[in-house]
Amino acid sequence: MKNCIIYLLILVTICKAFSGELPIPYIENGKVGFCDTTGKVLQSPSYEKMADIDWMYNLEKKGPIIRYLMVKDSNYYIVDENLKIVLKPHQDFDSVALNWTFSSYDVFKNGKAGMYANGKIVVPCLYDEVSQVSDSRFEVKLDGLTGLVDDKGKQIIPIEYRYIYEDARIGNVIKWAAKGQIIQEYFYDTIPTASMVELDGPIAMLGGPGPRMKIPMELENHLEATYHFYRIFTERYICVENDGQYGIYDAELQIVCVPLMYEKIGYLGTLDQKSLFKVKQNGLEGIVNQDNGIELAIYYEDVNYNGRDVILWKNQQYGVCNLETKRIIEPQYQNLKFWNNFRMNENDYFSIYYVTKCDNKGFVGENGVEYFK
Repeated sequence: MKNCIIYLLILVTICKAFSGELPIPYIENGKVGFCDTTGKVLQSPSYEKMADIDWMYNLEKKGPIIRYLMVKDSNYYIVDENLKIVLKPHQDFDSVALNWTFSSYDVFKNGKAGMYANGKIVVPCLYDEVSQVSDSRFEVKLDGLTGLVDDKGKQIIPIEYRYIYEDARIGNVIKWAAKGQIIQEYFYDTIPTASMVELDGPIAMLGGPGPRMKIPMELENHLEATYHFYRIFTERYICVENDGQYGIYDAELQIVCVPLMYEKIGYLGTLDQKSLFKVKQNGLEGIVNQDNGIELAIYYEDVNYNGRDVILWKNQQYGVCNLETKRIIEPQYQNLKFWNNFRMNENDYFSIYYVTKCDNKGFVGENGVEYFK
């Protein structure tokens, strides 16, 4: 839990203000560069591939923090959201991996791991595994044993234990517990007043859904007496069926709000205070709301909702619809997979998909702009 708190705080200060132009990988002639959401090229394609990406929204800077791991001439580069190279090839490592901190990077040489941060190697590539555990402290593993080093390579705990963990902290003094096969020892470590990374603010957090309620007994009796079948979607909305036709009963208003006129019906969730239902009619699928208003035309052979976007399927091709913006990319791709949903600012998100079209692969935005040639 403490590691997670450190991670969230670190993210606040390691990045300059977001420029406002989301850099999206742009593919042309087998090379990768970057463009913005409109397709305007921000950086001409020169990389062989994009090996990895990680990102997080920063409330203070009001934009995403992004790290792209790029490859050129078999060398690794890390590029940020402003297209600044934050890590270049170095003689002390031969490969790189992103990690959870956004401020340090896993580096490797001759099969051994180290850590890079603040423009330098802070843990040399001497270990089987390295991970940042607290401020400027790093857990290292070698031959199945664990120890602790600082950002200057000084050993805090010998590499002699099965595992270690932070047992207590008072001010800037940490009590570490180190456990072996039959022993347990404690080490006291005074961390520098100015940590390797400044910590100064909060990061966006997400919550989960609340509990569901049961319907009253008198409502159950009414449903059993009136319909051949019913299924409770929520405490308010209940799927009902007669003679093979399905609709929705509103338990709060005590009326049928979606007429029994569909071959199938399923509950998708809520969006902008509307309850959404996937329906099938005459063999085709679409989406309606609790008033039977059309949110997505009943036109597709299959629709799948992921909480914001709807994947469309028709004539052996894929498309996508954003229910918030009502943007629709009609089915035209051989394959379509969700890639990322970037938070652009306090209110707006932008979804990107990885697609195949005429055997060419690349990215397409929710606005229908293709980021490949």
